[in-house]
Amino acid sequence: AGRRRDEDLAEALLARVHHVLAADARPRAALLRARPRSLVDAQRRGSFVAVLCLAWPDGESVFFRGEIEGQIVWPPRGDGGFGYDPMFQPDGHSRTFAEMSPEEKHGWTLDGPALSHRARAFQAFSKACLESA
Repeated sequence: AGRRRDEDLAEALLARVHHVLAADARPRAALLRARPRSLVDAQRRGSFVAVLCLAWPDGESVFFRGEIEGQIVWPPRGDGGFGYDPMFQPDGHSRTFAEMSPEEKHGWTLDGPALSHRARAFQAFSKACLESA
């Protein structure tokens, strides 16, 4: 019963974080839409960054960073994702995050590449902590 409660709490926390991130991105996305012509292509760069922290009871903390670089595109493309996803095209790809399926954006294996910043952070965590267990 305790494990299920922990899983429920973790799921609720992640849902809340997702909601806050999506709401926070809306005003910034509106600003980008208001001035699309003022930027030249070379200035239309961006990145997403995610950092996981594993905090041990003894006070030790280990951080795992995931980052993805890309191009800010105009006009926005795609209906998936949230926030900036319709305007962010990862380097090496021809589609925005919003045009990709969740599996394409977030999926990964221990040996294969991870695309999204969150997937890259979780992959780094997995390789460092779970493979040696």
